[in-house]
Amino acid sequence: MAGYNREIYDTARSYVGTHMPYGTGAGHIDCSHFVAKIINQATGTHFDYMVANDYDHSASFTRVDGKPEAGDIVFWHEAPHGHVGVVLDPVSGQFIGSQSSHGVGTDHYNSGYWRHHGSGPVFLRYRT
Repeated sequence: MAGYNREIYDTARSYVGTHMPYGTGAGHIDCSHFVAKIINQATGTHFDYMVANDYDHSASFTRVDGKPEAGDIVFWHEAPHGHVGVVLDPVSGQFIGSQSSHGVGTDHYNSGYWRHHGSGPVFLRYRT
């Protein structure tokens, strides 16, 4: 795995099965805060929070041309805020994120819903 991908993957994977409801109130977490939390824990650096639509324009990431790896960031541009998560299994298309439908949990970015969500999935890699 490239750069911090192993650490990001391991940290993201540790949240599988953890119940954290979606939102911005006490005890809740939205997608952008969730990914920022994972990156901060995985890298031991300070990663500033940004809304999902800003991930694709951030100097902290490069676009992945070709196939994503576990630990890459999956991103969808959509008005007004977009969506972001962490790739767990690029073969099956599994990712973890904080989805508005159920909070933190896994889903598949190649499902009909996510393939057609916003701009469709774009993959980003955290720069070291």
